Amino acid sequence: MARRIDPSTPASTAETPQEWPFDSSLLTSLVRIVVESSSLRTQAAIASDAGLAIDSSDVIVLFTLGRLGPQRPSQLAVHMKVTAPTVSKSIARLADSGLIRRVADPKDARSSVVVLTSLGSESAQRLFRQGDAMVNNLVHDWNAEDAATLTGLLERFADSMDASTRA
Repeated sequence: MARRIDPSTPASTAETPQEWPFDSSLLTSLVRIVVESSSLRTQAAIASDAGLAIDSSDVIVLFTLGRLGPQRPSQLAVHMKVTAPTVSKSIARLADSGLIRRVADPKDARSSVVVLTSLGSESAQRLFRQGDAMVNNLVHDWNAEDAATLTGLLERFADSMDASTRA
C-alpha cells in the first residue's frame, strides 16, 4: 500500500548543501531535484492538480505509458526501475479505474501488453500539462534568458549522462 502523506504535516524546509554528504554542489542540487520531484507527495499533488483521483504511486505508470506507448508489464518495470509486483499492483488499480487495459501482445500471443484507454491517454496528457504548469510556476519570476540557459545546460547534462550510461 502506498504511503499517505498527512497534509497537516509541513513539508520539510529547504536543505542547505552542508546537510548533504556530497562535495559537489551540482550533485547535491541534482539529488534534491530528483528526490523532491519523484516523491509520492509531489506525484500526488500533480495528479490532484490535474484532476485525477489515482494513487500517487500509479502516476509514473500512466506517465510512462503516455510517453512510450504500449508496454509489457516487465518492460514497464524496467523503465520505472521497480519490481514486477509493484507494476502489477499499479496495473490492477489503473485497470480498475478504466485508465489502462491489457491486450494480447501482437508479437507473442502468450504475453500481454498494457495500453492506455482513451480515458487513460487523456489523463496522461493532463499529467504532462500539469507537469509543465508546475515547472512554469517554479520559474515564473525568472527572466527568459536564465530559464533558457538552465534548460540548455540541463539538456546538455542529460545528454552526457545518457551517453555515459550507453558506453
